[in-house]
Amino acid sequence: MSWIIYTIFGVLLFSITNYVEKFIIDKKIKEPLFLAITSGPTYLIFAIAIFLFAHINPVTFVQFAALISSGIFLILYLLPYYTALKSEETSRLIPLFEFVPIFVLIFSFIFLKEKLEIKELVGFAFILTGGIGISLKKFDLGIFALRKSFFLLILSSLFYSVVPILFKYVVLSLDFWTAFFYQSIGAFIGTVLILFYPPYRKIFRKQWKKLPVLPTFFLFLNHGIGSFGELAISFAYFLAPVALVTVIAGTQPFFVLLIGVILSVWFPHIIEEDIKKSTILLKFIAIALIFIGAFLIQK
Repeated sequence: MSWIIYTIFGVLLFSITNYVEKFIIDKKIKEPLFLAITSGPTYLIFAIAIFLFAHINPVTFVQFAALISSGIFLILYLLPYYTALKSEETSRLIPLFEFVPIFVLIFSFIFLKEKLEIKELVGFAFILTGGIGISLKKFDLGIFALRKSFFLLILSSLFYSVVPILFKYVVLSLDFWTAFFYQSIGAFIGTVLILFYPPYRKIFRKQWKKLPVLPTFFLFLNHGIGSFGELAISFAYFLAPVALVTVIAGTQPFFVLLIGVILSVWFPHIIEEDIKKSTILLKFIAIALIFIGAFLIQK
């Protein structure tokens, strides 16, 4: 079950970046879209490192187009998410990312011909339910109300769901490092395409001029941590069905909660989570569902 280890490692890194992003946005950057624009260069560094230390095999035009598109969507999915973040609380947005495993399950069945056993589908449902539950501050179906941010998050989830499908489609007949190399190039191209849009280019110029050296360092360090997380998740895609990987990745709110509680207890001046009894009870039930689901999908 090495793919679960890679997935959890990637999710843990993503959870760390969540708090760094929150700190940077709250303290230093007023325009969240700036984070999406600056994430591409990190992937370019990854691509250069892979080119220098790994063998890059030739690819067909179809493989090239699929991997470049996968990388572009890896950046584009951030745009509707950060747009929604400007007008909505994070706690009301994160649960909606649990649509990603649903989209991936459907796409993987249609395009990759991946099929899950009944036991795995039941585990999938347990983890999905637990992922939504652990994301909530309280039981509130209002997060699914048909508002602008809801549709933005659905669009964001749809965009991200394309990433593993295209990647897996190619890596089935190609080595991992070549596939990740071209996907990383695609992510950088995605950033360049964003800058062709004048309003986003204006945001980049405005924020870049105002950002001090130290926050800039932490911003790119955070992008690097996120890129390593994507590398780990991508390797899990290489090893296992993408539907199972994405549903395990959907346990990210558990790690976000764990880190949040630790920070709240020992470093409350940095962040303070809601640790009321009613909230903890909801989280405990959600965590139990996640672990039951993880047990069911083990092979």
